[in-house]
Amino acid sequence: MTPTDGYVTAEMIRELERVSADQLQAARSGRFEEVRLLLGIRQRLLDGLCGRVVRREDLDRVATSDRETHIALREEIRRMEQRLSHLGSGGRALLGYATPTATPPAYLDQVR
Repeated sequence: MTPTDGYVTAEMIRELERVSADQLQAARSGRFEEVRLLLGIRQRLLDGLCGRVVRREDLDRVATSDRETHIALREEIRRMEQRLSHLGSGGRALLGYATPTATPPAYLDQVR
């Protein structure tokens, strides 16, 4: 058994911090497929930390990055919801154009 067995190494923390920072940057840039892929990588890294001894301070930057990523994703979701609500109201307005008018078609033919 080596001295680092059962403990989280500095290299493991650096890799987790790097992936977390990349994930935050991808979220801020709207590269959501990349965010999804990085989430999978982070999950594997976190799974590797399970059962190991880690100091809370070692994960502070990762936790901060997680909070910032969450905020960035919530803002993007809010923007998308606003865009969708405009499309929905536009769709309803367009439906109104297709409804039959009070003027009978025969009258319009006579006017022409």
